[in-house]
Amino acid sequence: MLTRGCLFLDRRIALEDGLRAWCLTRHWRRAGGLWAVDPDDEGRPDFRRLYAAQGWRPLPLPQEIEDYSAPAAGAPSLYCPWRLSGDGLAMDCPGGDAEYPLEWLVLVLEGFVIPSGGRLSGEFSAEGLYTAALVDNEIRSLRMGV
Repeated sequence: MLTRGCLFLDRRIALEDGLRAWCLTRHWRRAGGLWAVDPDDEGRPDFRRLYAAQGWRPLPLPQEIEDYSAPAAGAPSLYCPWRLSGDGLAMDCPGGDAEYPLEWLVLVLEGFVIPSGGRLSGEFSAEGLYTAALVDNEIRSLRMGV
């Protein structure tokens, strides 16, 4: 789904580095669940660590493949489409192709913005589905079919 728009933070948040890493992480079913962060800067899991407990194997076991292919409990999909800007004051969905932007936005707010005391505002649209307006961390309008 094509997602357009930008959301703005009232200030840089204390959890900025954690938010950047979390948004790049593949949110698959594993220990740590939805809030686990991959150690790799590119958001990829470190398979050496994943298999270290059972000895190095070039191929994962069937259960590991199933877990890697399934979203973590509470995650709407495997990847969060939102990215924090370089200056830490804006968020958008680069590339425009986003799955579940509204659902992921709620997780970003609950996990990072609100606990840091930040306020996020702006408008974005998921083409053909809805347009959402956010004011101070609250969805103030949601227009369907726009």
